[in-house]
Amino acid sequence: MIYADSRYANGKIYKSYVPRLDANSVTVQRTFPTGSSRFYFYQVGLGERLEQVAQGTLGDSSLWYVIMDYNPELLNPFNVPLGTILRIPYDV
Repeated sequence: MIYADSRYANGKIYKSYVPRLDANSVTVQRTFPTGSSRFYFYQVGLGERLEQVAQGTLGDSSLWYVIMDYNPELLNPFNVPLGTILRIPYDV
Protein backbone atom coordinates (compact mmCIF):
# COMPACT_ATOMS: atom_id res chain seq x y z
CA MET A 1 0.00 0.00 0.00
CA ILE A 2 1.28 3.47 -0.88
CA TYR A 3 -0.13 6.20 1.32
CA ALA A 4 -1.25 9.57 -0.09
CA ASP A 5 1.51 11.40 1.83
CA SER A 6 4.24 8.98 0.68
CA ARG A 7 7.05 10.34 -1.46
CA TYR A 8 6.10 7.55 -3.90
CA ALA A 9 2.42 8.59 -4.13
CA ASN A 10 2.89 10.08 -7.60
CA GLY A 11 5.33 7.41 -8.77
CA LYS A 12 4.79 4.91 -11.53
CA ILE A 13 3.19 1.77 -10.09
CA TYR A 14 3.78 -1.71 -11.51
CA LYS A 15 1.60 -4.73 -10.84
CA SER A 16 2.63 -8.27 -11.70
CA TYR A 17 1.46 -11.78 -11.01
CA VAL A 18 3.85 -14.06 -9.07
CA PRO A 19 2.91 -17.67 -9.96
CA ARG A 20 5.09 -19.18 -7.23
CA LEU A 21 3.02 -17.31 -4.61
CA ASP A 22 -0.22 -17.34 -6.60
CA ALA A 23 -0.52 -13.65 -5.77
CA ASN A 24 -0.11 -10.22 -7.28
CA SER A 25 2.88 -8.05 -6.47
CA VAL A 26 2.76 -4.26 -6.54
CA THR A 27 5.83 -2.04 -6.61
CA VAL A 28 6.58 1.58 -7.36
CA GLN A 29 9.46 2.91 -9.43
CA ARG A 30 12.26 4.32 -7.27
CA THR A 31 14.36 7.30 -8.34
CA PHE A 32 18.10 7.06 -7.86
CA PRO A 33 20.75 9.81 -7.52
CA THR A 34 22.72 10.93 -10.56
CA GLY A 35 26.29 9.88 -11.29
CA SER A 36 27.61 13.21 -10.01
CA SER A 37 26.49 12.51 -6.42
CA ARG A 38 29.23 12.27 -3.79
CA PHE A 39 29.13 9.54 -1.17
CA TYR A 40 31.28 7.53 1.24
CA PHE A 41 31.06 3.92 2.40
CA TYR A 42 29.64 2.64 5.69
CA GLN A 43 29.56 -0.96 6.94
CA VAL A 44 26.42 -2.09 8.79
CA GLY A 45 27.13 -3.27 12.33
CA LEU A 46 25.47 -5.95 14.46
CA GLY A 47 21.78 -5.21 15.05
CA GLU A 48 21.85 -1.89 13.17
CA ARG A 49 18.70 -0.82 11.39
CA LEU A 50 18.63 1.60 8.48
CA GLU A 51 17.05 4.41 10.53
CA GLN A 52 19.87 4.04 13.09
CA VAL A 53 22.44 4.32 10.31
CA ALA A 54 20.65 7.43 9.02
CA GLN A 55 20.64 8.98 12.51
CA GLY A 56 24.34 8.31 12.98
CA THR A 57 25.52 9.33 9.52
CA LEU A 58 22.98 11.89 8.29
CA GLY A 59 21.83 13.21 11.66
CA ASP A 60 18.17 12.36 11.09
CA SER A 61 16.62 8.90 11.35
CA SER A 62 13.77 9.88 9.00
CA LEU A 63 16.29 10.12 6.13
CA TRP A 64 16.65 6.32 5.92
CA TYR A 65 15.02 6.44 2.47
CA VAL A 66 17.96 8.53 1.17
CA ILE A 67 20.28 5.64 2.02
CA MET A 68 17.88 3.33 0.17
CA ASP A 69 18.08 5.61 -2.89
CA TYR A 70 21.89 5.50 -2.86
CA ASN A 71 21.84 1.71 -2.56
CA PRO A 72 19.42 0.41 -5.22
CA GLU A 73 20.49 -3.18 -4.53
CA LEU A 74 18.68 -2.94 -1.17
CA LEU A 75 15.17 -4.26 -1.62
CA ASN A 76 14.00 -4.33 1.99
CA PRO A 77 14.85 -1.50 4.40
CA PHE A 78 13.94 -3.76 7.34
CA ASN A 79 16.48 -6.44 6.44
CA VAL A 80 19.98 -5.11 5.85
CA PRO A 81 22.44 -7.92 6.64
CA LEU A 82 25.38 -7.47 9.01
CA GLY A 83 28.49 -6.33 7.14
CA THR A 84 26.61 -4.79 4.21
CA ILE A 85 28.59 -1.91 2.69
CA LEU A 86 26.33 1.11 2.15
CA ARG A 87 26.88 4.26 0.13
CA ILE A 88 26.10 7.32 2.31
CA PRO A 89 25.71 10.73 0.62
CA TYR A 90 27.79 13.69 1.77
CA ASP A 91 25.05 16.20 1.00
CA VAL A 92 21.37 15.53 1.65
